[in-house]
Amino acid sequence: MYGRWDVGLNKKRVAYFHFAKANEDMKLMHGDELRLRYVGELHKPWSGVGHVIKIPDNFGDEVAIELKSNAGVPTDCSHNFVVDFVWKSTSFDRMQVTQSMCMFVVLVLLTVLCFVVVRFSFARTCQVTGL
Repeated sequence: MYGRWDVGLNKKRVAYFHFAKANEDMKLMHGDELRLRYVGELHKPWSGVGHVIKIPDNFGDEVAIELKSNAGVPTDCSHNFVVDFVWKSTSFDRMQVTQSMCMFVVLVLLTVLCFVVVRFSFARTCQVTGL
């Protein structure tokens, strides 16, 4: 992958690069977390994580990520980088919480239903036996 480097107004490194559109299902959004790795031989191996601040649009097809740390960034290199998506479990965690809440509600409703059925059966039995 070919890229270029810049410095943002907040003094953080910004990496600009072109993303190959091999996968049409890929949805890149502002704020997505990406890991940029250098795998070349001109610099020691490096890896940095950042957030997407620019996505391809009508004005250009560059992607920009703002790195969280400036430490060891190989700004003298512009080739031999690999981009990885960092999986965020936020939506998965929300799904798990919702699922457990639904199970709790179902258990409460079943308990109430059982109580009503037992109460109704007892009242019915009392009517029949004259208690």
